[in-house]
This record gives sequence, C-alpha cells and structure tokens, in this order.
Amino acid sequence: MADSGQTIIVKKIKKSGGGHSGGAWKIAYADFVTAMMAFFLLLWLLNSVTQEQLEGIADHFAPISLSESKSGSGDILGGKVAGEEGAMDVAQSRASVTMDLPPPKAGSGGESAGESEAISDAEEEAQRKKEEEQFEEAADDLR
Repeated sequence: MADSGQTIIVKKIKKSGGGHSGGAWKIAYADFVTAMMAFFLLLWLLNSVTQEQLEGIADHFAPISLSESKSGSGDILGGKVAGEEGAMDVAQSRASVTMDLPPPKAGSGGESAGESEAISDAEEEAQRKKEEEQFEEAADDLR
C-alpha cells in the first residue's frame, strides 16, 4: 500500500454540558436554609423561656457605657477635639438619646394577652400533670 498523497483529517466533536451552571446555587441555598433554621430555633427558644430567663437574656445584651462622659460621639476623645489650647468641648456634638424600654415579656405561644391571663392556675396545673403523665408513659415505653 503506497502512500496515495491524501491526508486524512479526523474531526473530534466535544459536546458541552448543555447549560449546566455548576453547583454554586446549592451552596447559597444551603446557607440560606441554615440561616432560616437558626432564626426559627431562636424564635422557638425565646418563646419557651420564662419571664425571669428572658429578662436575664435582655440584661446580658444591654449596652454598657464604659466612658464617664455622656457625649453623643462615643469616639476616643468622647466628644472633645484637640485644639491649640487642649481638648475643648464641641458645641455641635450629637445629642445622646436614651430610652428606658419596658421589660420583655415571655412568648404566649400564639395567644393574645387577654387569653393568657384567662388561664387559671388550676388549668395550668392540670396541663402540667397531663404532660408529666405523657412523659412517664414515654419513659415506660422506652424502658
């Protein structure tokens, strides 16, 4: 077989993925779902704590002022500027506004304030006994 002088060209066609956009959206979606789960867990836990525990949590996150001056700037110099004669008070410093907020109230589990007050101590005690009985039944089943 002699060389006929013709060149054989082989074309290889590469097929692409056809619009596959990768998996970046899955990571973003997983982050979003994780954030939503954490948010709803926070709401659920805040609804299930007592009034004293809720006030303790609020006190923990209350801002604490470490500076002696009550100026509105909050910067290092505390509302004062360094001038030729030393640090002077600024007349145009921002006003400081503080408000005393009422103490937080524990969640009522979807009930309005009037409905939650209407529940008597006897009903609460009956509900506690029922929950304890259910707990004991579940504990017996597990044993």
